[in-house]
Amino acid sequence: MSNKTTTSTMQYQSNEEKQIAQIRLGIQTSISHLLARDAKKYDNVVQNFPNLNAEQLNITFKALIKIPEDIIKAYYSDVTQNNLLLVILGISTKVLCGNNKDLQSTFDNLMLTLATKSTSSNRDLTGSKHVQKESILSAILTFCIEQFVPLAPFQVSAIEAQTKQQLSLEQVKDMEEIKKQNVHNLLYKLSKKVSGTSFYGTLKKALQTKYPTAISTLLDHKEYVNNLFIMTKYIPSLCSHSFSLIVQHLIEMDAQLVALNATESVEEDENAENIDIENAVFDLELNEENIEETRIYCAEKLDTVITVVFETIEKRIKENNAKDFLDSIFTAMMDLFKNFVLNQYQLHSIQFLMFYICSHNVDYMDKFAGFLLNNIFNTHLNPDVRKCCAAYLSGLIARANYVTNTTILRVLGQLFNWSDKYIQTFEQSVTFIDVSSHSLFYAVCQGALYIVCFKLKQLLKPEGKDMNQVIAESRQFFAQSPITRIVHSRFNPLKVIAQDVAEEAVNIFSQYYLFDFHQVIERNQSIVIPQLKGDGNDFLETNFFPFDPYLLRRSEKYITPIYQRWEGGFEPLSNHQQIFGSPSKNDFHSVFNNANDMDRFRDSQRNRTKSDVYLFEYDNKEEDEMEDEEEDSECSESEEENEFDEFSYYDASGSGNGRSPPKTIAIKKKNTLSGVSGMSIGSGSFDESPFKHHSPYGWNAISLSPHI
Repeated sequence: MSNKTTTSTMQYQSNEEKQIAQIRLGIQTSISHLLARDAKKYDNVVQNFPNLNAEQLNITFKALIKIPEDIIKAYYSDVTQNNLLLVILGISTKVLCGNNKDLQSTFDNLMLTLATKSTSSNRDLTGSKHVQKESILSAILTFCIEQFVPLAPFQVSAIEAQTKQQLSLEQVKDMEEIKKQNVHNLLYKLSKKVSGTSFYGTLKKALQTKYPTAISTLLDHKEYVNNLFIMTKYIPSLCSHSFSLIVQHLIEMDAQLVALNATESVEEDENAENIDIENAVFDLELNEENIEETRIYCAEKLDTVITVVFETIEKRIKENNAKDFLDSIFTAMMDLFKNFVLNQYQLHSIQFLMFYICSHNVDYMDKFAGFLLNNIFNTHLNPDVRKCCAAYLSGLIARANYVTNTTILRVLGQLFNWSDKYIQTFEQSVTFIDVSSHSLFYAVCQGALYIVCFKLKQLLKPEGKDMNQVIAESRQFFAQSPITRIVHSRFNPLKVIAQDVAEEAVNIFSQYYLFDFHQVIERNQSIVIPQLKGDGNDFLETNFFPFDPYLLRRSEKYITPIYQRWEGGFEPLSNHQQIFGSPSKNDFHSVFNNANDMDRFRDSQRNRTKSDVYLFEYDNKEEDEMEDEEEDSECSESEEENEFDEFSYYDASGSGNGRSPPKTIAIKKKNTLSGVSGMSIGSGSFDESPFKHHSPYGWNAISLSPHI
């Protein structure tokens, strides 16, 4: 019985070898005719490929492996539109989806042979330097990357037509998993066999070219990103590039979503002509009839992809090479902030990726804060970029519940010292409050006081051992700081900055018996500043708070544990309700709907402005019994207008709680702050403060405890 089996196997192999030889000869002959400018036989061979079954394909692939040079020459021929390699790639999606391991192995070997042979010569064996065509390696890698998205309906139909059976949803899912495994196996083999920079350069181009567009489905985006992260496990050198690619597209999604939110209320906005929607929308075409549907879908897409990113980071940090992975994505995020994020205002979500990454390593927080400080103090940067950095820095330090006291004091020391130096340099020339000329100064002051509002309690009521020493050092810091000189300067920052920040900073300073600036606030009520833009008391044109409460409901679970919500400072801190938990699905917009209630801690009520709504959030929804009926009526109407809709997803639109869409900052020409050219500020790094030789106060002058 064994002898019969052996004989049968040998006969089968002999027959297969004969078939392979015949097919090889036939294809070689057709290619020879093609190179002689006769494409008839070659076209017949190419056109017959889609009709081959799995067994025939397997034998044909084995024949093609033996003649790679001929296939390469035919690929670059311009005699006919038919191309053997492209047809093979076109029908090979079904090969990847099948569970025929022998066929898959043969196909992999064919791709490896063609890729290695085509890159062995600088001319790709084309025989001509003038043929303008995608390289064979590029065609193969592009085919692989195209498999990163789910099967298209026409592909499923083609497979059904060939197998002559209708596929169920479960069968399609199984095919997707098989395809994913097979394509990554092929990419892994290619990364090992094809050496040199040509492979990585070609792969990067394919990843960029085949990335889903703005009109691609949510599932396409999700699966593409998932596959990108899988690829980085066996090609770790592409980790930083792949992460950057993902985040760049997330930035576009975020900007599109902000633009859609602005579009909803553009007719109600008196300053609608100043909203630069076109720059924010990118490739998205808006349909006025379904803006709401488009907005919800864009939010779902953005939230889904960001969730995939968070999930991947969370999984990778549990692996052995977690530090290398985190270092790669942190470096990528730093580059993205330099090149993209800081050139956009009002992005809602992307910055929280850096917020999340920094929570995993204190060095990341220090490096990122140092980078932002360096930009704030860099006189060669556009002033708008510097103000943007001040907003990101203050929001990061204020909202991160994992930031250390040392970092808080270092950042505050740098910001206060820079502000004091600015005052010493330019105060004598100030005759009136000129917001536009000194907007950077006001942005820095606002950032510093914003941090104070959120972090003074942490500095002066710390938990753990050595509390007395920590408190003493923090009080010494503020005692030696130039805050009093800054507040009482001719620049009068408490008048210009967001009034929620100014009033709460004054209240919390008073609560902890550090400073009393209430008279400054009262005096400022009689001062009128002409406004060029905005409404109410919003004097800073670029006034925004990038780390305001996170709005995406699916991915918010990754931000909530590391995010500091506003707890209030005027009433005794122990009496405030804590709202650190995430809103429920039925009350997702609670942080916005109680906009009329969240100023109840103030002595006097005033009109809300757009920049104020996101500054401090409250969970206390009890109505003030002292309000008159008219105010109750207005509040009720407002709540009805903002009533939560189960389909509302990412809503930052509408009067009173809308943000302007992101606008691009022009940074082509070198700009300096009006009136401050020649003011050398230094690097802004933590290692070397620009003021340590000039100021007796600030963190450099204090011996900080290692326990802070």
